[in-house]
Amino acid sequence: MAADEQIESWESPTYAAQWASEDVVADMLELPRRISVALVADAGLPVEHVVDLGSGPGTYLEAFLQAFPDARGTWVDLSEAMRDLAQERLGGLGERVTYVLGDAEALGELNLEPAQVVLSSRAFHHFSPRSLQNVYRAAASLVTPGGYVMNLDHVG
Repeated sequence: MAADEQIESWESPTYAAQWASEDVVADMLELPRRISVALVADAGLPVEHVVDLGSGPGTYLEAFLQAFPDARGTWVDLSEAMRDLAQERLGGLGERVTYVLGDAEALGELNLEPAQVVLSSRAFHHFSPRSLQNVYRAAASLVTPGGYVMNLDHVG
């Protein structure tokens, strides 16, 4: 391990890769991902841009970009290690994906372009109630009229 890597940190490539490979919730989220894609497709919304907050390895973003082949995606996460994993996973999508290293809790400060769909599936449970309110406000401002904000995370 490199001197600057932190044990059990999202900045650690070793930890991020281990987390992604041992992800016990991934299979459970497959159906909700498919349902959310189907809801948007059924609405007939022309999807040009999708933003995934706390995207990690990019699984949820990948599902949307496969379903909407003309859409672009913005991957957002704090972790460079997760970005590297996402670039491997999403590499075949080429320039359709933009990677933004940033804090979803500061969504309003990231200056992202409006999107028809704003996603999150694994990050919001880390946020305080106040922070979560701010993120939802910022997501509502980011999404275009008639668009969707979708969260597959369990937030108590």
